[in-house]
Amino acid sequence: GLIPVTSLPEMFDIAALLAYQPLPEGPRLAIVANSTAVSNLGADAAEGEGLQVVSSVDLGAAAAPEEFSRAVAEAVQDDGVDAVLAVFVPPVQRNVEAYAEAIREAARESTKPVASTFLAVEGLPEGLTVRDERGQPLRGSIPSYGYPERAISAPPRRPPARSGARRWRGCAPWPGGPGSRCRSPRPSTRSATRAATPWRWRCAS
Repeated sequence: GLIPVTSLPEMFDIAALLAYQPLPEGPRLAIVANSTAVSNLGADAAEGEGLQVVSSVDLGAAAAPEEFSRAVAEAVQDDGVDAVLAVFVPPVQRNVEAYAEAIREAARESTKPVASTFLAVEGLPEGLTVRDERGQPLRGSIPSYGYPERAISAPPRRPPARSGARRWRGCAPWPGGPGSRCRSPRPSTRSATRAATPWRWRCAS
């Protein structure tokens, strides 16, 4: 299938997620963060994208790596969550590798996409990267985006066609729930939050 994009950066953002993470099965998002302000930016962006923030965990600036690991693990194991955003913004100098490894290990067996805003790094931070014996990144690596709005918009608006796939991205207002079927794209009213979104889908139960 085809995934329409509106810019080259958006294409690379989506490609990074598709290369290393599974497709989301629905619109329900969990945010795990140690910064209230950055977490709120992610929640606002999610609402503008038509996502449902069903869980927002603010661990606080003093959170230890173990707390991050536990919160991310709980999010990926939650049947009411379809995707997870992990946000790490250290207020002071810390051993950031320990936090990256904690997030990576918590998401290792996840069947849901996990994206991050980690130190505002772009790409694959070393601690969030799963490598093979030759040192090449593998699926399960967690891409990082410079700010949460980019991470939120990374999942494709329309997943490629595949048998049994639930096409949910951009479906509004979800009259039939996550299992509804999308059909016939039509132009949407562009908003200030997501002015680049070219289409919205009609959903039928």
